[in-house]
Amino acid sequence: MEGQNYELINTWAAEAQKGDKRAAELLLQSFRPLILKMAGRCFGDSGFEDAYQDGTAAFLEAVRRYDPEKNHLFPGYIRKYLDFYFRKRQEGRFDKSVSAVVSLDAPAAEDGTTLGQLVPDPNQPIQACHEENDRKSRLEKLDWALKQLPGDQRRAITAYYLGGQSQKAIAADCQLSASAVKMRIHRGLRRLRVLMEE
Repeated sequence: MEGQNYELINTWAAEAQKGDKRAAELLLQSFRPLILKMAGRCFGDSGFEDAYQDGTAAFLEAVRRYDPEKNHLFPGYIRKYLDFYFRKRQEGRFDKSVSAVVSLDAPAAEDGTTLGQLVPDPNQPIQACHEENDRKSRLEKLDWALKQLPGDQRRAITAYYLGGQSQKAIAADCQLSASAVKMRIHRGLRRLRVLMEE
């Protein structure tokens, strides 16, 4: 793993500890191969699926307990934690499965979307998923920022950039000069830039 990926994973770990369920799911998806590998080595009588589910719950518990001051990089920490967990499980030192901290059926958004629906497609790179979430956040902020502009600036910007109209066509529709439309767009963009940086 490159240093940039370690940083991203440590960022997700910090966000997950603060209760960010999406970050926890991104971590879980990133380390799924490790959990599967360890579960495959020690499923014993209980079955692979039970071992995998228990490993997933142990992973989420490990995320909750992670302390970057003591454990440094998350990937090394989680490998040791899961190795210890699965060794104890294989030795029969658990009388029951661990309880899950987070359920994939738990609602993650007001629209009823569950955590399971937010889990990234395993065929899609994790970085691309993270970038898609960033893009959605920026678009939501842009929508909010556009609503903060005075109506004349908002109309000019949306007609020019989203409607594909020329400045002359906008000027004709609004009965203004082309330079007045150009000034509205310029001032609106300057205000948008300030709002987007807040």
